Order: sequence, then structure tokens, then C-alpha cells
Amino acid sequence: MANEAKEANIELVPNLNAKLGRVYSNFIQVSHSPWDFTLRFCDAPPGGDIPKLMKGGKVEIPTVVEVVIPAILISDLIRVLDEQNEKYMKAFKEAKKTDEKS
Repeated sequence: MANEAKEANIELVPNLNAKLGRVYSNFIQVSHSPWDFTLRFCDAPPGGDIPKLMKGGKVEIPTVVEVVIPAILISDLIRVLDEQNEKYMKAFKEAKKTDEKS
């Protein structure tokens, strides 16, 4: 009976000392394979700089980080992003109403 599987409740807690540190992205490209999704976070130039950087109708922008996520996690990722967006929108609307009254 030494090979019996035991259940354990484990809580995963992110360490806030990120390997890459904090990065900024204002453009995301998403693609997928049968097994995972790839999110490429890029730093696009301000709109006014784009015409100066164009080469043949394209502007190459630097990829800041590429994140590969197993397909099985995508539904949960969408759910938590939607929850956070709702919280953000509620807080933003409340803040905007307060600003408009001032």
C-alpha cells in the first residue's frame, strides 16, 4: 500500500520577484497550436512615430516577452481577465462620476 496516492491541498502563491522584472506592453499578438496559446507582448511606438518607421507598409516592433500558455488554462484566463475588467470598469466609472461632480 506504499504506492497509494494521497490528496494534498496546495496553494500556489506567486513570488513578486519576477525573473524579468516588470515589463510594459501596448500591443499583444495571440496565436495558437493544438496544444497551447502564444501571447507576444510588444512595445509599439507612439502613433506619430509610425510613419517615420514604416518600411513597405510594415513597422517592426520589438517583442518584450513571449508567453506560452497551455490550452487547458485559456478558459480560466479569460474568466479571470473578465472579472478583473469588470472590477476595473466599476472602479473607473465610480471615479469618473466623482470627478464629474467636482
